[in-house]
Amino acid sequence: MTLIPDKFQIDSNIKQNVKTLYLPLIITVILAETTRLNYSINFLKMEDINLFPVMHRGAEQILIKCPNVKSINDHIKKIQGVKWSQTHKSWYLPLSKENYHLIHQSLHQLATLKTDELKKYLVKKKMSDR
Repeated sequence: MTLIPDKFQIDSNIKQNVKTLYLPLIITVILAETTRLNYSINFLKMEDINLFPVMHRGAEQILIKCPNVKSINDHIKKIQGVKWSQTHKSWYLPLSKENYHLIHQSLHQLATLKTDELKKYLVKKKMSDR
């Protein structure tokens, strides 16, 4: 495979030097771009965060179950009032609409929020309050 088209009619010694000097550089650039692309694809894959209702410390809480990813944990730690439960090995906040919105606002761009269990609980609770 020649990197220099023949139409330029360059001396064969120069062609060989170009192949020797620049081919490793070109391969390195291609590999770097491939690595960057793979990193970008992995970066775009969003983690799942599950929100569960739980009774903890005598009150209803929103349990935030997530993978141990530094960027996600750093964002969770910034949520006002969030605490770590050693029992559940998860973050939690008191169950309220305001806290749900805080969680959503802080994490929806970093991860996919799975709220099915929380929704089921709230619907069931609303039905029993009637």
